[in-house]
Amino acid sequence: MKLFDIAEIKNGFSFRSKVEDDIDGTVSLIQVKDFDEYPIFNAKDDLVKIEKFEKSDNFDIKAGDLIFKSRGSDFCAVLFREDLDNHIFTAPLFRIRVKSKKILPEYLLYLLNNKKTKTYWQKEAKGTSIKLISKEVLRDLSFKLPDLETQKRVSEYFILSFQVKKLEAALLEKRFELSQGILEKV
Repeated sequence: MKLFDIAEIKNGFSFRSKVEDDIDGTVSLIQVKDFDEYPIFNAKDDLVKIEKFEKSDNFDIKAGDLIFKSRGSDFCAVLFREDLDNHIFTAPLFRIRVKSKKILPEYLLYLLNNKKTKTYWQKEAKGTSIKLISKEVLRDLSFKLPDLETQKRVSEYFILSFQVKKLEAALLEKRFELSQGILEKV
Protein backbone atom coordinates (compact mmCIF):
# COMPACT_ATOMS: atom_id res chain seq x y z
CA MET A 1 0.00 0.00 0.00
CA LYS A 2 1.16 3.57 -0.65
CA LEU A 3 0.47 6.71 1.30
CA PHE A 4 -1.63 8.24 -1.49
CA ASP A 5 -3.96 5.20 -1.28
CA ILE A 6 -5.07 6.06 2.25
CA ALA A 7 -4.45 9.80 2.67
CA GLU A 8 -4.83 13.18 1.03
CA ILE A 9 -1.64 15.28 0.91
CA LYS A 10 -1.73 19.08 0.62
CA ASN A 11 1.10 21.59 0.32
CA GLY A 12 1.35 24.34 2.92
CA PHE A 13 0.55 27.94 2.01
CA SER A 14 3.44 29.70 0.33
CA PHE A 15 3.85 33.38 1.13
CA ARG A 16 5.43 35.59 -1.54
CA SER A 17 7.60 37.44 0.97
CA LYS A 18 8.84 37.21 4.54
CA VAL A 19 5.97 37.12 7.01
CA GLU A 20 6.03 39.78 9.71
CA ASP A 21 4.56 38.89 13.09
CA ASP A 22 1.43 40.94 13.83
CA ILE A 23 0.83 40.83 17.59
CA ASP A 24 -2.80 41.83 16.98
CA GLY A 25 -3.21 39.20 14.27
CA THR A 26 -6.00 36.65 14.43
CA VAL A 27 -4.50 33.84 12.33
CA SER A 28 -1.58 31.76 13.66
CA LEU A 29 0.97 30.20 11.33
CA ILE A 30 2.42 26.76 11.87
CA GLN A 31 5.91 26.74 10.38
CA VAL A 32 8.90 24.37 10.30
CA LYS A 33 10.46 26.20 13.27
CA ASP A 34 7.47 25.33 15.46
CA PHE A 35 8.32 21.61 15.52
CA ASP A 36 10.17 19.82 18.29
CA GLU A 37 10.88 16.12 18.73
CA TYR A 38 7.51 15.40 20.37
CA PRO A 39 5.13 13.86 17.78
CA ILE A 40 1.89 15.37 19.15
CA PHE A 41 1.50 19.06 18.35
CA ASN A 42 0.99 21.27 21.38
CA ALA A 43 -0.58 24.61 20.50
CA LYS A 44 1.84 27.35 21.42
CA ASP A 45 1.31 30.98 22.31
CA ASP A 46 4.43 32.14 20.49
CA LEU A 47 3.33 31.27 16.95
CA VAL A 48 3.70 33.99 14.33
CA LYS A 49 0.38 35.72 13.71
CA ILE A 50 -0.96 37.52 10.67
CA GLU A 51 -3.87 39.92 10.43
CA LYS A 52 -6.19 37.87 8.26
CA PHE A 53 -6.33 34.96 5.89
CA GLU A 54 -9.14 33.99 3.57
CA LYS A 55 -10.67 30.79 5.00
CA SER A 56 -9.73 27.78 2.91
CA ASP A 57 -10.07 24.04 3.48
CA ASN A 58 -6.70 23.66 1.73
CA PHE A 59 -4.79 25.02 4.73
CA ASP A 60 -7.00 24.25 7.73
CA ILE A 61 -6.05 21.80 10.47
CA LYS A 62 -8.49 19.26 11.88
CA ALA A 63 -8.20 16.63 14.60
CA GLY A 64 -6.43 13.61 13.16
CA ASP A 65 -4.42 15.61 10.62
CA LEU A 66 -0.68 15.15 10.43
CA ILE A 67 1.78 17.79 9.32
CA PHE A 68 4.97 16.55 7.72
CA LYS A 69 8.20 18.56 7.86
CA SER A 70 9.74 18.05 4.43
CA ARG A 71 12.80 20.29 4.70
CA GLY A 72 15.91 20.18 6.87
CA SER A 73 17.85 17.37 8.42
CA ASP A 74 15.11 15.71 10.47
CA PHE A 75 12.07 14.80 8.42
CA CYS A 76 9.16 14.07 10.74
CA ALA A 77 5.42 14.31 11.23
CA VAL A 78 3.30 15.59 14.07
CA LEU A 79 -0.29 14.71 14.87
CA PHE A 80 -3.01 17.20 15.74
CA ARG A 81 -5.49 15.92 18.30
CA GLU A 82 -7.92 18.83 17.98
CA ASP A 83 -9.24 21.19 15.34
CA LEU A 84 -7.21 24.38 15.25
CA ASP A 85 -9.40 27.29 14.26
CA ASN A 86 -7.60 30.32 12.88
CA HIS A 87 -4.40 28.37 12.22
CA ILE A 88 -2.83 27.58 8.86
CA PHE A 89 0.27 25.63 7.91
CA THR A 90 2.92 27.03 5.62
CA ALA A 91 5.25 25.63 2.98
CA PRO A 92 7.40 23.52 3.02
CA LEU A 93 5.05 21.60 5.31
CA PHE A 94 2.57 19.05 4.00
CA ARG A 95 -0.78 18.24 5.60
CA ILE A 96 -1.68 14.57 5.51
CA ARG A 97 -5.34 13.80 6.12
CA VAL A 98 -6.36 10.15 6.45
CA LYS A 99 -9.17 9.28 4.05
CA SER A 100 -9.40 5.54 4.77
CA LYS A 101 -10.90 3.62 7.65
CA LYS A 102 -8.11 1.04 7.25
CA ILE A 103 -5.57 3.15 9.13
CA LEU A 104 -5.52 5.13 12.36
CA PRO A 105 -3.95 8.61 12.20
CA GLU A 106 -1.84 7.66 15.23
CA TYR A 107 -0.47 4.63 13.39
CA LEU A 108 0.32 6.77 10.36
CA LEU A 109 2.24 9.04 12.76
CA TYR A 110 4.29 6.00 13.78
CA LEU A 111 4.84 4.97 10.14
CA LEU A 112 6.08 8.42 9.14
CA ASN A 113 8.46 8.68 12.11
CA ASN A 114 9.85 5.18 12.62
CA LYS A 115 13.51 4.32 12.06
CA LYS A 116 12.94 2.42 8.80
CA THR A 117 11.03 5.34 7.28
CA LYS A 118 13.58 7.89 8.51
CA THR A 119 16.25 5.91 6.64
CA TYR A 120 14.03 6.06 3.55
CA TRP A 121 13.64 9.85 3.93
CA GLN A 122 17.43 10.31 4.14
CA LYS A 123 17.95 8.14 1.05
CA GLU A 124 15.28 9.94 -1.01
CA ALA A 125 16.01 13.53 0.11
CA LYS A 126 17.26 15.94 -2.57
CA GLY A 127 19.45 19.01 -2.20
CA THR A 128 23.02 19.75 -1.20
CA SER A 129 22.93 22.03 1.84
CA ILE A 130 19.23 21.90 2.72
CA LYS A 131 17.62 18.51 2.13
CA LEU A 132 14.05 18.27 0.85
CA ILE A 133 11.48 15.48 0.55
CA SER A 134 9.24 16.05 -2.46
CA LYS A 135 5.49 15.50 -2.43
CA GLU A 136 5.99 12.63 -4.88
CA VAL A 137 8.41 10.83 -2.53
CA LEU A 138 5.93 11.32 0.33
CA ARG A 139 3.00 10.08 -1.77
CA ASP A 140 4.91 6.97 -2.85
CA LEU A 141 5.89 5.81 0.65
CA SER A 142 5.05 2.06 0.71
CA PHE A 143 4.05 0.12 3.81
CA LYS A 144 2.06 -2.86 5.04
CA LEU A 145 -0.95 -2.31 7.27
CA PRO A 146 -1.67 -4.56 10.23
CA ASP A 147 -5.19 -4.90 11.62
CA LEU A 148 -6.65 -1.92 13.52
CA GLU A 149 -6.10 -3.46 16.96
CA THR A 150 -2.38 -3.93 16.26
CA GLN A 151 -2.21 -0.39 14.87
CA LYS A 152 -3.75 0.91 18.08
CA ARG A 153 -1.29 -0.96 20.33
CA VAL A 154 1.76 0.07 18.27
CA SER A 155 0.74 3.73 18.09
CA GLU A 156 -0.07 3.91 21.82
CA TYR A 157 3.34 2.47 22.66
CA PHE A 158 5.05 4.85 20.20
CA ILE A 159 3.41 7.94 21.70
CA LEU A 160 3.96 6.68 25.24
CA SER A 161 7.69 6.28 24.56
CA PHE A 162 7.90 9.99 23.70
CA GLN A 163 5.94 10.93 26.82
CA VAL A 164 8.38 8.91 28.94
CA LYS A 165 11.34 10.55 27.20
CA LYS A 166 9.88 14.00 27.88
CA LEU A 167 9.28 13.19 31.56
CA GLU A 168 12.78 11.75 31.96
CA ALA A 169 14.29 14.92 30.48
CA ALA A 170 12.23 17.08 32.88
CA LEU A 171 13.32 14.89 35.79
CA LEU A 172 16.99 15.21 34.84
CA GLU A 173 16.63 18.99 34.66
CA LYS A 174 15.03 19.08 38.13
CA ARG A 175 17.79 16.87 39.56
CA PHE A 176 20.41 19.19 38.12
CA GLU A 177 18.67 22.27 39.58
CA LEU A 178 18.44 20.58 42.99
CA SER A 179 22.11 19.60 42.98
CA GLN A 180 23.11 23.11 41.99
CA GLY A 181 20.97 24.50 44.81
CA ILE A 182 22.64 22.18 47.33
CA LEU A 183 26.12 23.15 46.10
CA GLU A 184 25.32 26.85 46.40
CA LYS A 185 24.43 26.39 50.08
CA VAL A 186 27.84 24.81 50.86
